[in-house]
Amino acid sequence: MIVGTDLEWSREGIDVLGLAFDAGERVTATGRTPETLLQYLDVLKKADVVVTQNGLDADCRQLASEGIDVSWLEPKVADT
Repeated sequence: MIVGTDLEWSREGIDVLGLAFDAGERVTATGRTPETLLQYLDVLKKADVVVTQNGLDADCRQLASEGIDVSWLEPKVADT
């Protein structure tokens, strides 16, 4: 499964979690809460490839700074 992702930021950190799948035919975005973040990460864990427009480097650093292990995510990322 290929999943596209986009995260929106504010000064406080990641605020909006966005996903696209089924060749972009299905998309969703939601505000970040502890529950939605867990659901978002679960989708990314199930993906074979995670596609981003600008990379997840900064996003992964932010998630890691919040104590979230992203070592499993980094090898899945492909930039467009």
